[in-house]
Amino acid sequence: MKKIYNKKKHYNNVMIAKLSEYHKGVIWVLISASSFGFLVIVTKFTYREDINAITLLFLRFLFALIILFGYTQFENLDLKLKKKDLVAVLALGGIFFFVATFGFYHSLYYLPAGTAVLMSYTYPVFVTLIAFCFLNERITTKVIIALLLALIGVFLIVYSKKIEVNLKGVVLITISSFFNSIYLTLGKITVKNIDPRVMSFYIIFSVTFVYFITGTSTGLLQIYLTLKGTLLILLMGLVSAAIPVTFFKGLKLIGASTASILNTFGCVITIALGFLLLGEIISSIQLVGGMLIIISVLILRKKNQ
Repeated sequence: MKKIYNKKKHYNNVMIAKLSEYHKGVIWVLISASSFGFLVIVTKFTYREDINAITLLFLRFLFALIILFGYTQFENLDLKLKKKDLVAVLALGGIFFFVATFGFYHSLYYLPAGTAVLMSYTYPVFVTLIAFCFLNERITTKVIIALLLALIGVFLIVYSKKIEVNLKGVVLITISSFFNSIYLTLGKITVKNIDPRVMSFYIIFSVTFVYFITGTSTGLLQIYLTLKGTLLILLMGLVSAAIPVTFFKGLKLIGASTASILNTFGCVITIALGFLLLGEIISSIQLVGGMLIIISVLILRKKNQ
């Protein structure tokens, strides 16, 4: 009887350990999602300090790059890549990620934070269409339903009668989603075997460099900032560096499917903080549209798992 009891106790301890690892993964992913939602709100406050998008994004990624480099050294990660992989990663960051981030954060000049985030979740639609057009992937009934839900969701957000939505912001967020989808699709195809943390480092390195070149060549890179603006951008850099680290930690513990679902929690944080801190309001019709977009995202992600 004593041996049986010990076996049961051991089994229960193993189950608790597994459960705690799962819970840790959930927490890490929720931290990542919440960080993204928080980052959008901080961006809104930073713009109030008369800082333009180019300066904000350059400094944000520069600070994030420094933090990530320290993290890679602390974890003893090997930053050496094959020449082919290095060129691919630098191109992904310097072209597609650059346009995606600029489009999204520039749209925050014109759109409420919650609206911008909800519309940014349309990128899986573009991923699916790109896969259909160029990778010979089949369009199923579920995919068609997901695409229709996403289109209806965007329509409800943009054409809400109660709250006017700036069309320039809509165009910018659409461009951002499109380039983000190309960035993600090419990333899966061209650089499959690179540690995601190392890839994040080089992506941020290349996008930082492009923002520096863009800022200096156009004269948009601001040198003198307010103390509050500098502190806000430092905070953004810290959060930006934390997002990929926390997400990939959670991803290892709970898997891609669960992580992708939990990651949509970021839009809830953005909407809530936008309302509490910025006084932004989203109509009930827009919320319905946002829910339709998120449902379509979950359908498409489940199909791709």
